[in-house]
Amino acid sequence: MSKLKGSLILISSFAVILGAAAGVYYALQSDLYRVKTVEVESTTENPPLTKQAILRLAAVPTGQVSLFRLDLKAIEKRLLASEWIHDVNIQVRPRDTLTIFVGYRVPKALIQVKHGGLALVDDSARIYGSVSQVTAPDLPILSGFSEQNLERIEQALKFLARWESSSLAVLSTISSIYWDDERGFRALISYAIKNLRSNIDSGSPIFGRTMIDFGTDISSGLDTRLSHLTNVFQYLGEQGVVAHQIWADAGKKIVVKTSRGS
Repeated sequence: MSKLKGSLILISSFAVILGAAAGVYYALQSDLYRVKTVEVESTTENPPLTKQAILRLAAVPTGQVSLFRLDLKAIEKRLLASEWIHDVNIQVRPRDTLTIFVGYRVPKALIQVKHGGLALVDDSARIYGSVSQVTAPDLPILSGFSEQNLERIEQALKFLARWESSSLAVLSTISSIYWDDERGFRALISYAIKNLRSNIDSGSPIFGRTMIDFGTDISSGLDTRLSHLTNVFQYLGEQGVVAHQIWADAGKKIVVKTSRGS
């Protein structure tokens, strides 16, 4: 009797497994679970790639394969091959929908590349894309940097980030950072001049432009130098002084050469 009972249990278990396998096979073959819709979403307001471009890159075999057999890793790999895309998150929706969330690289500056062209550079010093003077976003320009010397580009980007997070961002704007083999890092800065006579007469804001030399080691004592420069630009702006050149590479001192007549 016990042997018969055991056999019945074994047969029942086998039937359950067989039924489950049949269910999985049905799900894999059923049209209900074939990929019919691919959605593309991004947090970027004006993404550099269109939805159609993303779909071409993803190459999802719509209507040909079940969601359960879809190779999501292969789709992700194809998308990440694009220089514009930083990360990808793919989610399977109920029955027949695939949603692709695309995260794009965020440019922190423009960089002058070979033959005088402009490309974008993100916070990891990744150089990508190609822009023209017309379509280029309003970002600082890095010039004189070798594309092979990523460490120097990283230093410039960290300097930009520190400047933008300091009080100097309210007083001034960095137009460009230039690497000079003899002088090191040089930054072209514009700042508002409040009390310049022509400014008072016209009622329009006047901006001074000056070059700041930071030397070959831009990170050394940077917080102290930025603090001193904050005081310098506050004074220049309030007193209506136009600075022709500023040296911030001479230890703790900031040296300012003013323009004639200011």
